[in-house]
Amino acid sequence: MTEITRPETTVRPADITVRVVRQQLKLLPLVAILFFTVSGGAYGLEDLIGYSGPGMALLLILVTPLIWSLPTALMVAELSTAMPVQGGYYAWVKKAMGPFWGFLEGWWSWSTSFVDMAIYPVLFADYLSTLLVQQFDFHLIEENELVHWGVTLVIIWVFSYLNIRGVKSIGDSSNLFSLFILAPFAVMSFIGIIQLIMNPVAIWEPFVPPDSTMLGAFGVGLFVVMWNYLGWDGVSTVAGEMDNPKRIYPRALAITIPLVTLAYLLPVVGGWRLAGLGRLDRRLFPRSGLSYRRAVAGGMAGDWRPGQCGRPVQRHFVVYFAGAFCNG
Repeated sequence: MTEITRPETTVRPADITVRVVRQQLKLLPLVAILFFTVSGGAYGLEDLIGYSGPGMALLLILVTPLIWSLPTALMVAELSTAMPVQGGYYAWVKKAMGPFWGFLEGWWSWSTSFVDMAIYPVLFADYLSTLLVQQFDFHLIEENELVHWGVTLVIIWVFSYLNIRGVKSIGDSSNLFSLFILAPFAVMSFIGIIQLIMNPVAIWEPFVPPDSTMLGAFGVGLFVVMWNYLGWDGVSTVAGEMDNPKRIYPRALAITIPLVTLAYLLPVVGGWRLAGLGRLDRRLFPRSGLSYRRAVAGGMAGDWRPGQCGRPVQRHFVVYFAGAFCNG
Protein backbone atom coordinates (compact mmCIF):
# COMPACT_ATOMS: atom_id res chain seq x y z
CA MET A 1 0.00 0.00 0.00
CA THR A 2 1.47 3.26 -1.13
CA GLU A 3 1.29 6.12 1.37
CA ILE A 4 0.41 9.41 -0.16
CA THR A 5 2.09 12.33 1.46
CA ARG A 6 1.04 15.92 0.99
CA PRO A 7 3.55 18.69 0.79
CA GLU A 8 3.76 20.77 3.90
CA THR A 9 2.06 24.12 3.54
CA THR A 10 2.33 27.11 5.75
CA VAL A 11 -0.99 28.71 6.46
CA ARG A 12 -0.63 32.34 7.37
CA PRO A 13 -3.43 34.55 8.58
CA ALA A 14 -4.92 36.63 5.83
CA ASP A 15 -3.98 40.23 5.85
CA ILE A 16 -7.18 41.96 6.93
CA THR A 17 -7.47 45.67 6.75
CA VAL A 18 -10.01 47.16 9.11
CA ARG A 19 -11.14 50.58 8.04
CA VAL A 20 -12.78 52.78 10.60
CA VAL A 21 -15.16 55.19 8.99
CA ARG A 22 -15.65 58.32 11.05
CA GLN A 23 -18.65 60.46 10.42
CA GLN A 24 -17.27 63.92 9.93
CA LEU A 25 -19.42 66.80 11.08
CA LYS A 26 -19.21 69.73 8.66
CA LEU A 27 -19.82 73.42 9.28
CA LEU A 28 -23.52 73.79 8.39
CA PRO A 29 -24.70 70.66 10.26
CA LEU A 30 -22.68 71.85 13.26
CA VAL A 31 -24.37 75.26 13.08
CA ALA A 32 -27.76 73.54 12.98
CA ILE A 33 -26.91 71.35 15.98
CA LEU A 34 -25.64 74.37 17.92
CA PHE A 35 -28.77 76.34 17.08
CA PHE A 36 -31.12 73.60 18.22
CA THR A 37 -29.06 72.83 21.31
CA VAL A 38 -29.25 76.45 22.46
CA SER A 39 -32.42 77.82 20.91
CA GLY A 40 -34.70 76.19 18.38
CA GLY A 41 -36.74 79.34 17.86
CA ALA A 42 -38.43 82.01 19.95
CA TYR A 43 -40.61 79.62 21.92
CA GLY A 44 -39.71 79.90 25.57
CA LEU A 45 -39.80 83.71 25.45
CA GLU A 46 -43.58 83.97 25.60
CA ASP A 47 -43.43 85.07 29.25
CA LEU A 48 -40.78 87.72 28.76
CA ILE A 49 -42.87 90.73 27.68
CA GLY A 50 -45.70 89.94 30.07
CA TYR A 51 -43.37 89.77 33.07
CA SER A 52 -40.62 92.26 32.21
CA GLY A 53 -42.12 94.67 29.69
CA PRO A 54 -41.06 95.26 26.08
CA GLY A 55 -38.16 97.60 26.84
CA MET A 56 -36.57 95.35 29.43
CA ALA A 57 -37.21 92.30 27.22
CA LEU A 58 -35.40 93.81 24.23
CA LEU A 59 -32.52 94.97 26.43
CA LEU A 60 -32.05 91.52 27.95
CA ILE A 61 -32.24 89.77 24.59
CA LEU A 62 -29.49 92.03 23.21
CA VAL A 63 -27.19 92.24 26.24
CA THR A 64 -27.35 88.69 27.61
CA PRO A 65 -25.48 87.14 24.64
CA LEU A 66 -22.57 89.53 25.24
CA ILE A 67 -22.16 88.90 28.97
CA TRP A 68 -23.42 85.31 29.15
CA SER A 69 -23.34 83.45 25.82
CA LEU A 70 -20.15 84.85 24.32
CA PRO A 71 -17.82 84.06 27.27
CA THR A 72 -19.30 80.57 27.60
CA ALA A 73 -19.05 79.92 23.87
CA LEU A 74 -15.44 81.13 23.73
CA MET A 75 -14.51 78.86 26.64
CA VAL A 76 -16.17 75.88 24.97
CA ALA A 77 -14.47 76.74 21.66
CA GLU A 78 -11.05 76.87 23.32
CA LEU A 79 -11.48 73.56 25.13
CA SER A 80 -13.09 71.84 22.13
CA THR A 81 -10.20 72.77 19.87
CA ALA A 82 -7.59 71.89 22.51
CA MET A 83 -9.23 68.55 23.44
CA PRO A 84 -11.58 67.51 20.61
CA VAL A 85 -12.67 64.24 22.20
CA GLN A 86 -15.92 62.35 22.56
CA GLY A 87 -17.56 63.22 25.84
CA GLY A 88 -16.75 66.92 25.75
CA TYR A 89 -17.25 68.58 29.11
CA TYR A 90 -17.22 65.20 30.88
CA ALA A 91 -13.75 64.50 29.50
CA TRP A 92 -12.56 68.00 30.41
CA VAL A 93 -13.70 67.71 34.03
CA LYS A 94 -12.21 64.22 34.33
CA LYS A 95 -8.89 65.41 32.93
CA ALA A 96 -8.74 68.49 35.17
CA MET A 97 -10.20 67.17 38.44
CA GLY A 98 -9.99 63.40 38.29
CA PRO A 99 -12.32 60.43 37.71
CA PHE A 100 -14.58 61.12 40.71
CA TRP A 101 -15.59 64.62 39.60
CA GLY A 102 -15.78 63.46 36.00
CA PHE A 103 -18.23 60.76 37.09
CA LEU A 104 -20.31 63.31 39.01
CA GLU A 105 -20.37 65.65 36.00
CA GLY A 106 -21.65 62.85 33.79
CA TRP A 107 -24.16 61.71 36.41
CA TRP A 108 -25.53 65.21 37.00
CA SER A 109 -25.89 65.86 33.27
CA TRP A 110 -27.58 62.52 32.73
CA SER A 111 -29.95 63.07 35.66
CA THR A 112 -31.01 66.58 34.64
CA SER A 113 -31.63 65.41 31.08
CA PHE A 114 -34.60 63.35 32.30
CA VAL A 115 -36.30 66.51 33.53
CA ASP A 116 -35.28 68.84 30.72
CA MET A 117 -35.73 66.50 27.76
CA ALA A 118 -39.09 65.24 29.02
CA ILE A 119 -40.55 68.72 28.53
CA TYR A 120 -40.25 68.83 24.75
CA PRO A 121 -42.22 65.76 23.58
CA VAL A 122 -45.11 66.85 25.81
CA LEU A 123 -44.97 70.39 24.44
CA PHE A 124 -44.90 68.99 20.91
CA ALA A 125 -48.09 67.03 21.61
CA ASP A 126 -49.72 70.12 23.14
CA TYR A 127 -48.89 72.34 20.16
CA LEU A 128 -49.95 69.63 17.71
CA SER A 129 -53.24 69.20 19.56
CA THR A 130 -53.90 72.95 19.41
CA LEU A 131 -53.02 72.99 15.71
CA LEU A 132 -55.45 70.19 14.89
CA VAL A 133 -58.24 71.75 16.95
CA GLN A 134 -57.79 75.20 15.40
CA GLN A 135 -57.35 74.09 11.81
CA PHE A 136 -59.43 70.93 11.48
CA ASP A 137 -61.66 70.82 14.60
CA PHE A 138 -59.93 67.54 15.49
CA HIS A 139 -60.06 66.94 19.27
CA LEU A 140 -58.74 63.38 19.59
CA ILE A 141 -55.32 64.30 21.01
CA GLU A 142 -56.82 66.94 23.25
CA GLU A 143 -59.55 64.70 24.68
CA ASN A 144 -57.86 61.29 24.76
CA GLU A 145 -54.96 61.14 27.20
CA LEU A 146 -53.76 57.81 25.81
CA VAL A 147 -53.44 59.28 22.31
CA HIS A 148 -51.68 62.34 23.74
CA TRP A 149 -49.03 60.18 25.41
CA GLY A 150 -48.81 58.03 22.29
CA VAL A 151 -47.80 61.11 20.29
CA THR A 152 -45.10 61.93 22.85
CA LEU A 153 -43.75 58.37 22.61
CA VAL A 154 -43.59 58.58 18.81
CA ILE A 155 -41.57 61.80 19.07
CA ILE A 156 -39.20 60.18 21.57
CA TRP A 157 -38.72 57.16 19.29
CA VAL A 158 -38.11 59.28 16.20
CA PHE A 159 -35.45 61.43 17.80
CA SER A 160 -33.91 58.47 19.61
CA TYR A 161 -33.54 56.77 16.23
CA LEU A 162 -31.81 59.86 14.81
CA ASN A 163 -29.41 59.87 17.76
CA ILE A 164 -28.66 56.17 17.36
CA ARG A 165 -27.80 56.68 13.70
CA GLY A 166 -25.08 59.14 14.66
CA VAL A 167 -24.11 62.76 14.72
CA LYS A 168 -24.17 63.22 10.94
CA SER A 169 -27.80 62.13 10.82
CA ILE A 170 -28.61 64.58 13.61
CA GLY A 171 -26.85 67.42 11.81
CA ASP A 172 -28.57 66.75 8.49
CA SER A 173 -32.03 66.44 10.07
CA SER A 174 -31.42 69.62 12.07
CA ASN A 175 -30.90 71.50 8.81
CA LEU A 176 -34.30 70.28 7.63
CA PHE A 177 -36.07 71.10 10.89
CA SER A 178 -34.57 74.59 10.90
CA LEU A 179 -36.53 75.40 7.72
CA PHE A 180 -39.83 74.41 9.34
CA ILE A 181 -39.07 76.39 12.48
CA LEU A 182 -37.45 79.56 11.16
CA ALA A 183 -39.70 80.10 8.13
CA PRO A 184 -42.91 80.83 10.14
CA PHE A 185 -41.02 83.09 12.55
CA ALA A 186 -39.50 84.88 9.57
CA VAL A 187 -42.97 85.48 8.12
CA MET A 188 -44.29 86.82 11.42
CA SER A 189 -41.21 89.00 11.92
CA PHE A 190 -41.49 90.37 8.39
CA ILE A 191 -45.15 91.31 8.80
CA GLY A 192 -44.52 92.88 12.20
CA ILE A 193 -41.52 94.90 11.03
CA ILE A 194 -43.38 96.10 7.91
CA GLN A 195 -46.23 97.26 10.13
CA LEU A 196 -43.73 98.92 12.45
CA ILE A 197 -42.22 100.83 9.52
CA MET A 198 -45.63 101.92 8.23
CA ASN A 199 -47.03 102.75 11.67
CA PRO A 200 -44.03 103.57 13.88
CA VAL A 201 -44.36 103.20 17.62
CA ALA A 202 -41.83 103.14 20.44
CA ILE A 203 -41.53 99.37 20.78
CA TRP A 204 -39.56 99.76 24.03
CA GLU A 205 -42.45 101.47 25.84
CA PRO A 206 -43.43 100.81 28.51
CA PHE A 207 -39.94 99.79 29.57
CA VAL A 208 -41.35 97.67 32.41
CA PRO A 209 -44.98 96.76 33.21
CA PRO A 210 -46.78 99.44 35.24
CA ASP A 211 -47.34 97.04 38.14
CA SER A 212 -43.69 95.91 38.31
CA THR A 213 -40.52 97.45 39.71
CA MET A 214 -37.37 97.82 37.63
CA LEU A 215 -35.49 95.29 39.76
CA GLY A 216 -38.35 92.80 39.76
CA ALA A 217 -38.81 92.99 35.99
CA PHE A 218 -35.05 92.61 35.50
CA GLY A 219 -34.79 89.58 37.80
CA VAL A 220 -37.63 87.62 36.25
CA GLY A 221 -36.63 88.53 32.70
CA LEU A 222 -32.99 87.63 33.28
CA PHE A 223 -33.99 84.17 34.47
CA VAL A 224 -36.08 83.55 31.34
CA VAL A 225 -33.45 84.89 28.92
CA MET A 226 -30.53 83.06 30.55
CA TRP A 227 -32.45 79.79 30.29
CA ASN A 228 -33.03 80.46 26.60
CA TYR A 229 -29.32 81.13 26.01
CA LEU A 230 -28.09 77.96 27.76
CA GLY A 231 -26.57 74.96 26.01
CA TRP A 232 -23.35 76.08 24.34
CA ASP A 233 -21.38 73.28 25.99
CA GLY A 234 -23.72 70.57 24.74
CA VAL A 235 -22.09 70.23 21.32
CA SER A 236 -18.70 69.60 22.93
CA THR A 237 -19.75 65.97 23.38
CA VAL A 238 -19.39 65.42 19.61
CA ALA A 239 -16.14 67.35 19.22
CA GLY A 240 -14.38 64.10 18.33
CA GLU A 241 -16.58 63.75 15.24
CA MET A 242 -16.05 67.27 13.91
CA ASP A 243 -14.20 67.78 10.67
CA ASN A 244 -11.21 69.90 11.76
CA PRO A 245 -12.71 71.31 14.99
CA LYS A 246 -9.99 73.96 15.32
CA ARG A 247 -11.28 75.49 12.11
CA ILE A 248 -15.03 74.92 12.01
CA TYR A 249 -16.02 75.22 15.68
CA PRO A 250 -15.08 78.92 16.06
CA ARG A 251 -16.75 79.63 12.73
CA ALA A 252 -19.88 77.80 13.80
CA LEU A 253 -20.02 79.86 16.99
CA ALA A 254 -19.52 83.09 15.05
CA ILE A 255 -22.56 82.18 12.94
CA THR A 256 -24.76 80.71 15.67
CA ILE A 257 -24.54 83.46 18.32
CA PRO A 258 -25.94 86.20 16.01
CA LEU A 259 -28.41 83.70 14.54
CA VAL A 260 -29.80 82.77 17.96
CA THR A 261 -29.99 86.43 18.98
CA LEU A 262 -31.92 87.34 15.83
CA ALA A 263 -34.13 84.26 16.22
CA TYR A 264 -35.21 85.70 19.58
CA LEU A 265 -35.17 89.41 18.81
CA LEU A 266 -37.10 89.60 15.54
CA PRO A 267 -40.10 87.44 16.55
CA VAL A 268 -40.42 89.30 19.85
CA VAL A 269 -40.33 92.67 18.05
CA GLY A 270 -42.72 91.44 15.37
CA GLY A 271 -45.03 89.73 17.83
CA TRP A 272 -45.08 92.77 20.14
CA ARG A 273 -45.94 95.06 17.24
CA LEU A 274 -48.58 92.73 15.84
CA ALA A 275 -50.31 91.65 19.02
CA GLY A 276 -49.77 94.59 21.31
CA LEU A 277 -49.96 97.27 18.64
CA GLY A 278 -47.75 99.36 20.90
CA ARG A 279 -49.80 98.72 24.04
CA LEU A 280 -49.11 96.35 26.90
CA ASP A 281 -52.49 94.68 26.64
CA ARG A 282 -52.92 91.97 29.28
CA ARG A 283 -55.32 90.11 27.01
CA LEU A 284 -52.49 89.63 24.52
CA PHE A 285 -49.53 89.69 26.90
CA PRO A 286 -50.82 88.09 30.08
CA ARG A 287 -48.68 86.89 32.94
CA SER A 288 -48.84 83.49 31.30
CA GLY A 289 -47.01 84.88 28.31
CA LEU A 290 -47.09 86.18 24.75
CA SER A 291 -49.20 84.19 22.30
CA TYR A 292 -47.63 84.11 18.85
CA ARG A 293 -50.94 82.87 17.46
CA ARG A 294 -52.64 85.97 18.81
CA ALA A 295 -49.81 88.06 17.45
CA VAL A 296 -50.37 86.84 13.91
CA ALA A 297 -54.14 87.10 14.21
CA GLY A 298 -54.07 90.57 15.74
CA GLY A 299 -51.48 91.93 13.39
CA MET A 300 -52.90 90.65 10.14
CA ALA A 301 -56.36 91.76 11.18
CA GLY A 302 -54.98 95.25 11.77
CA ASP A 303 -54.06 98.05 9.43
CA TRP A 304 -50.70 96.84 8.15
CA ARG A 305 -51.21 97.89 4.52
CA PRO A 306 -51.57 101.57 3.59
CA GLY A 307 -55.21 102.53 3.38
CA GLN A 308 -56.47 99.00 3.77
CA CYS A 309 -57.38 96.79 6.69
CA GLY A 310 -56.58 93.12 6.56
CA ARG A 311 -59.32 90.66 7.28
CA PRO A 312 -59.19 88.59 10.48
CA VAL A 313 -57.09 85.51 10.11
CA GLN A 314 -58.76 82.30 11.21
CA ARG A 315 -55.92 79.97 10.34
CA HIS A 316 -52.57 80.14 12.09
CA PHE A 317 -51.06 76.94 10.76
CA VAL A 318 -47.49 78.13 10.41
CA VAL A 319 -47.14 79.33 13.99
CA TYR A 320 -48.41 76.12 15.56
CA PHE A 321 -46.37 74.11 13.07
CA ALA A 322 -43.26 75.97 14.16
CA GLY A 323 -44.08 75.46 17.80
CA ALA A 324 -44.59 71.75 17.33
CA PHE A 325 -41.31 71.21 15.49
CA CYS A 326 -39.39 73.56 17.75
CA ASN A 327 -40.38 71.76 20.90
CA GLY A 328 -39.94 68.39 19.29
